[in-house]
Amino acid sequence: MQAEAVFKEARARRAGHAIRERGLLSQVVIYVIFGVIGITMVMPFIWMILSSFKTQVDMFLVPPKLFPTQWIWTNYYEAIRTSMFPRFFLNSAIITVSVVTGQLFFDTLAGYAFAKLEFRFREPLFFMLLSTMMISIFVTILPLYVVMSRLKWINTFYALIVPGLSGAFGIFMMRQFIQTIPDDYLDAARIDGASEFSVFRLVVFPMCGPALSALGIFVALGAWNDFFYPLMMITTTEMNTIQLGTTRFVGISNARWQLVMAVATLGIMPVLIVFLIFQRFFTEGIVLSGLKG
Repeated sequence: MQAEAVFKEARARRAGHAIRERGLLSQVVIYVIFGVIGITMVMPFIWMILSSFKTQVDMFLVPPKLFPTQWIWTNYYEAIRTSMFPRFFLNSAIITVSVVTGQLFFDTLAGYAFAKLEFRFREPLFFMLLSTMMISIFVTILPLYVVMSRLKWINTFYALIVPGLSGAFGIFMMRQFIQTIPDDYLDAARIDGASEFSVFRLVVFPMCGPALSALGIFVALGAWNDFFYPLMMITTTEMNTIQLGTTRFVGISNARWQLVMAVATLGIMPVLIVFLIFQRFFTEGIVLSGLKG
């Protein structure tokens, strides 16, 4: 009996060891797969940044070389000097800051109404709002252009900012988050005599920090990287955003791709820095808003 117990224990140990080995192997395989995917996604950015320091000859070497044979730091000065980059950067900054500010306020306000206030047709209106997320911008761009033209807003900041001051996705996201706020906080403020807007301003809005950070990153990325909509609304070089300016700089620079890469690198840095700074809040906001898979 004792020998049989020892045999069973040894067999259990071997089985446990085999399971741990399989688990470790699975983890290694997963890490390798995700590592390859990560490198594949990052490589275009690395290539862009390194190419911004190359000479014109290096850009067309066959086979191509990842690192420049000679580091030309003046490419950035030349790119800024010849591309009107400061103007393009300022245009994109004005549009992005305005759109982000508007969506953080109006989307949160609408999300609060849909989450905590009782009014007629609340649910049908919310589902109608969500249905607009399924409509492509290519369907709405012509009516929107006609409206902007009638308002004489073509080639102005109004056309680039006003339609983006609120969005269905932002309202949905903020509604999901605000629903997690206990009603007791709101009721206590109402008992103290606070108006509904004061409840929103003093209680709800300060508690939405993580969700606001996540929404701000989403909106900032979309506004900064938007290409098609500004292309339809902008008619002069002075009003170009950084994306339009970079595209049109290809022709202006006579296809000096190292300068184009320098402008593209400068254009992506602001959103990259914002994402790195608010990454923790972004992840926390996604989880708390109930948007994770």
